[in-house]
Amino acid sequence: MLGAPFQPAPGLLVVSASKLRDFQSCRQRFHLAHVLGLRGDGDVDDLGTGPGLHVHAELHARHAQPQSHDGPDHSNEETPDDPAVNRAIRAHMKLCPGDTAQYLGGEIDLRWFAPGKALLITGRVDAMWRYPDGTLEVRDYKTGAVPDVLDNDAGALLYALLAATQPSGTPSFGTPSFGTPGRVRVVYERLGGERPGIVSLDVTADVLTRARRAVFDLADDIRRERQFPASPHPARCRMCPFVSTCPEGGATQ
Repeated sequence: MLGAPFQPAPGLLVVSASKLRDFQSCRQRFHLAHVLGLRGDGDVDDLGTGPGLHVHAELHARHAQPQSHDGPDHSNEETPDDPAVNRAIRAHMKLCPGDTAQYLGGEIDLRWFAPGKALLITGRVDAMWRYPDGTLEVRDYKTGAVPDVLDNDAGALLYALLAATQPSGTPSFGTPSFGTPGRVRVVYERLGGERPGIVSLDVTADVLTRARRAVFDLADDIRRERQFPASPHPARCRMCPFVSTCPEGGATQ
């Protein structure tokens, strides 16, 4: 059952968008977070700083109760009344599909077993929508940096694979539906910074082929890696939850 606790079998590699991004960004961070299972500093996370988590919680609560979707800035009692959160919520109001599509749910866990690869691809979808023309759209809320195009973004390609396993719009196990190009779309909803907006990737057959290659190649690299070297960089290390414990983190101070 999707969303249920999952215990990987020996030899099975489990990859997610956050794992792939961490591995590409800094293999030492990947090792600390996903091999050793360390949590790092509590005020930094994959969504940016604390407000990123609150934005996701607020939007999930609003979509779960549609009558509160367009309400006042702050409506979720479990999140603080934070100006940064409120700005992101107002940005979302202008970007949300609203009545133009059917909301299929949020915080949905999707999984796909890659045939013959001992590889489980997983992803938690912030929101899924079904448009009148049948297009299935996966949305990822972003409060941090967002690329201008998603063609080579590992997270977007992973979501493309996962979305393609859901041709009916109902989360389930399945094989990518390569016969329906153009009916799946991945959207990053940019809610932070000065330029709120969306960046989208229409999932064609070529995109799915490239996604499989990119995700499989990264998975193979993860299996082969033994040293997990750090990749120190001022901007990257500033947002890393392990900068205080990383042996090379001090080099960026």
